[in-house]
Amino acid sequence: MVTKLLSASAILTVAGMASGATFGVNTVDAGGVNGGSLGNPITWTGGAAYNPATGGDRPPSQFAGTPGSAPFFDSYVALDPKGPSVGASGASSTATDGYAAQGPSNIINPSSPTTIFQADRLTGIWFNTSPVQSGPGDRLFIAQITLRAASASSLTTAGVLVNIKDAGTANADGELGALKFGVANASNNGGKWGQSYYLTAIGTAVSGVNSTFNGGTSFAIYVQAVPVPTPGAAGLAGLAGLVALRRRR
Repeated sequence: MVTKLLSASAILTVAGMASGATFGVNTVDAGGVNGGSLGNPITWTGGAAYNPATGGDRPPSQFAGTPGSAPFFDSYVALDPKGPSVGASGASSTATDGYAAQGPSNIINPSSPTTIFQADRLTGIWFNTSPVQSGPGDRLFIAQITLRAASASSLTTAGVLVNIKDAGTANADGELGALKFGVANASNNGGKWGQSYYLTAIGTAVSGVNSTFNGGTSFAIYVQAVPVPTPGAAGLAGLAGLVALRRRR
């Protein structure tokens, strides 16, 4: 029976999944700003993130360095379709990843700190006037957070607010909704978005910084669209169920 059930599920595997639709983001709200901030921070334990004064909260220079260098691991926020810097970065002829260091036009800090990276959290608002469109992999990079080895391996949030506009969003200005980490927490914002989204974190081992952070993890944070079944997969879902049912009989 197990073999037959696996054969039925294989039908869906062959049918495959389609990519998500392109989407745009113009605002990320991680809370902490008085008088108009409703989002929640991204938090961790074990000590402050790597965010030297020379780096700041904005993306590093397109010539910030190569993997293994201290500037490469600076914590910062962005709205970028391609993600964090890799190797020789930027739009120059020597660039290896096409990264254009797309930062937000504006960053609003919490009331008193001069940075949005606090001792155990990323909090604040960053935004552009116009939406930045998603890139390869149906995702959009929004932040890099570099943590020391003593920090917990996972990041958490009760819900970062993200303003998303996709093909299924009726409001021309997009719709603001809460996103959490993990595909199990994916949301379509009560149907206000045309597809579901969640936050995902991709980790890279830290080296070449200092004794506090070497051996830690640098997390690239993305807004990720959930792939949808192709028409073939949707049609075969019922067939797979019928095959399994008949085998059980």
